[in-house]
This record gives sequence, C-alpha cells and structure tokens, in this order.
Amino acid sequence: MLKLAPTSALVLQFLGVDFYQKSLSREYLSRLDLSQGDGLYDKCFSVWSHYGEILRNRKFSILDFLRQCVLSREDSEIQVVITAAGVDALGMEIISEFSNVSVWELDRDGMNVKSDILKSMGQSTDRLSFLEVNLLDEELVYERLVSSGWRADLPTILVVEGISYYLPSSVFKTLFRKISPEWGIFEYLRHYDDISPSTVTIPERVFSILTDVFNLDNVYRYNSSEVEALSEMTLDICHDMSQSEKLRTGTNTYFFNENDGWIDICLLRKASVS
Repeated sequence: MLKLAPTSALVLQFLGVDFYQKSLSREYLSRLDLSQGDGLYDKCFSVWSHYGEILRNRKFSILDFLRQCVLSREDSEIQVVITAAGVDALGMEIISEFSNVSVWELDRDGMNVKSDILKSMGQSTDRLSFLEVNLLDEELVYERLVSSGWRADLPTILVVEGISYYLPSSVFKTLFRKISPEWGIFEYLRHYDDISPSTVTIPERVFSILTDVFNLDNVYRYNSSEVEALSEMTLDICHDMSQSEKLRTGTNTYFFNENDGWIDICLLRKASVS
C-alpha cells in the first residue's frame, strides 16, 4: 500500500473511504495507507469531533455542481480541470459516471504515483490525465494542459478545492483568465467576521494547528463577491454548510444557519457578453 503524506491522508480520513460510490474510486482508495495522517487527525478531532462533516458536505456540493454542469451539456465533450487534486478520487468518480467527461488533475507532486496505481489496477487513463506542475507557475500549467490534450475550444469546468486557503488570489485570477472555463467551482474559507460566534473558534483552532505544522505564512479567506471578481465569472449558486448538509443528509444536524459553517462552495458560469 502507498503511504501518504499527513495532509493527504488527513483529508481522506475525514472524508471517509466509503464516501465515493464508484468501483474504480473505491479500489484505488483501498490501495492507500492513511496511517500517516493519524497524528494530525487526532489533533483536529480534539478540536471538533465532527470535522469530517465539513469535508463530506464540501465534496457533496462539488460533485453536485459537476453533475449539474455535465448534464446541462450532455451532447458535448466536457473537460474538467482539478487544481491541487492530491490523492483524492474525485476525477475517477466523475469519469466513471459520465462517458463524455475527460479530467486533468494538477498538483506539484504525487500525480505520477497516482497514475502508476491506476495502471497497476489495469485501468486505462485515456480520460484521466495526471500533471505534476506547480500552480504558482501559471504559464507552465497552461502549457502542460495543452500539451496533454486539453482543448481551449471545448467546454471546461475548473475546480478549485482545498487550495484557495494557501495560495494568493492572483494565482487563481491568472488560471481563470488563461483557461477561460465555461464553469468554475470554487471552494473557500470565509472571513472570520462572516462566521457565527458560536462556531468561529473551530476553524480558528484547526487552522492554527495546520499553520504551525506546515509553517504556513498566510491563510487566505474570501466571500462570494471576491470570488466572482477574481474569476471574472458570474456567480450562479453558492452553498454554505447548512445548505450542503441539508442537501446531503436531508436535515441539519450541525449547521443550522448560513453562518454556522466556515467554508462555502460556489458555482460560477462564464459571464455573458452583452
């Protein structure tokens, strides 16, 4: 089994190996050793034992938005570009569900290993490309996409998940301009002033842990207007945690009001030309 870095293992531990439903995703995840995330998991769990709900709600909304976009253009070939894809199985889940979708996963490391795991499973990667590239080098990102078969003339969904906290907005602004997607899915951490006083200490403490462990200089936060501005797209839908939880589970157990959560997930569409 492949041992993962602590952060990669942490996300999958919180998400749960049973979240994804497709056999390709599940077989791939069964080959990963998540034990490296145990220490970090315990620290975050001690802050709030239900932190996994955030990850499951987040991923549910992203999958929901992806399905909406693909189903709206069933007669088209759809391209999905996932930034900072890590070891997650999102790309595998979506190509297993839709035959007209191709996925490009980007990250600075781990992509070659991920590709090797799929090959060892006897799985074709014709519709799933793994590119090892630093998102800070926006020109190289675009060059690598083009050289690997991504086409600017086909509709693209650009997914930003779990990385907007750590890179400056200028990186995403450039990526949106270069790729010019038909749709954007952008997940972000709220400004503390936009979080309920009853829950704000949870993200404060968790991100304090992450900042210390990974020597982070900054943690970046947004609101929906700022996301709309940096993407130069039109905001279509924005799920707060109470909406995501209700859609995923049918009820609200942990997030009762729109400000109880600390992350939102936006669906953006290409602005119409007047």
